[in-house]
Amino acid sequence: VVLAVAAVACALVGLSRGWRPDARRLVTGGAVASGLLAMVAPLASADVLMYAVYGRLAQLGLDPYANTARTLIDRADPIGLAAERPWLDTTSVYGPLATLVQELSVRLGGGTMHGAVLWLVLVNAFAFVGAGALLVRLAGPDPARRARAAVLWVANPLLLYVLVAGAHLDAQAIALAVLALALLPRRALLAG
Repeated sequence: VVLAVAAVACALVGLSRGWRPDARRLVTGGAVASGLLAMVAPLASADVLMYAVYGRLAQLGLDPYANTARTLIDRADPIGLAAERPWLDTTSVYGPLATLVQELSVRLGGGTMHGAVLWLVLVNAFAFVGAGALLVRLAGPDPARRARAAVLWVANPLLLYVLVAGAHLDAQAIALAVLALALLPRRALLAG
């Protein structure tokens, strides 16, 4: 984490001194890093396991806002059995769109924790890279602004660690917020 912060700080200093990397290359590098991180087990958080639990509950027709991992554990469900403390008795706090993504991930993952987590990580990686590419585009034609957007988002090792390697749902929420910003000037209703 310290090295990631130092890398971003060095990049920002370089940008302030005239360094102008190609933003497309930074986005490509961030996409490659995201793809590689999607192929390893999630790091630093077990949140993604709970996302799979909520998806499994929805897949079984159970309300993830009223049921918990304990419901699945009582049924000896493999996804429920893989959940970790202290979240065993916590209901979902995520909205219906997140629950839909979680349910689809469980379905695509064949009803296994490993498969569900893989799909959840892939969705997050795609959302992260998509948000980064869109932020670079929103920065306009100025190469300095485009490079800064890429350095601060998609080529930022700290965000790659937290959002992609950590498989946090926040990547999806941020991607939707960036998409809304992009749509706002021409399609305000759709942005809302």
